[in-house]
Amino acid sequence: MNFTRPRLGIFMAMLAVLVASALWIIPTDNRMPTVPGPTPVAPREPACFELSYRDSLQAEILPRHVTLSPEMYLAIAPELVWYHATTDGGDMWQASPTWAFAGLDSIDLQAHHQTWLRFPRQGGTGRALPFVNSGVLVALLFDRIVPFPLEATPKACGTSAH
Repeated sequence: MNFTRPRLGIFMAMLAVLVASALWIIPTDNRMPTVPGPTPVAPREPACFELSYRDSLQAEILPRHVTLSPEMYLAIAPELVWYHATTDGGDMWQASPTWAFAGLDSIDLQAHHQTWLRFPRQGGTGRALPFVNSGVLVALLFDRIVPFPLEATPKACGTSAH
């Protein structure tokens, strides 16, 4: 009897299952790219913004009003310091928002397992990158990691309800 073909078939099937499992399990890294170089000095006063979104199914749960606090949340390195924020929006946006400088001219705003927002410090057009809690295979098949535009407008703090 020739056992070579059945063994090869079993091996190929096991290899396919292993590769598919790895692609399903390995998480995607869909954070905004880091901006190398210096960042502004630590803020002394809060900054407030009104945010609006175009072409997004997630707009209902994304924050519309944001207060960026000067209170430090986490310092990973001198060039990567996260600060507390307060927002409206969905539950996770109200529970755990943080922000950091993204280079000299932009701000990154994020909350646990939520869309990553980057917008100019002076206001203007930014972009939002949806959070995808899945493996590489799902990201490749469904192409759900598509950034969409947002508009950030600076506001005087205390002038809008949160």
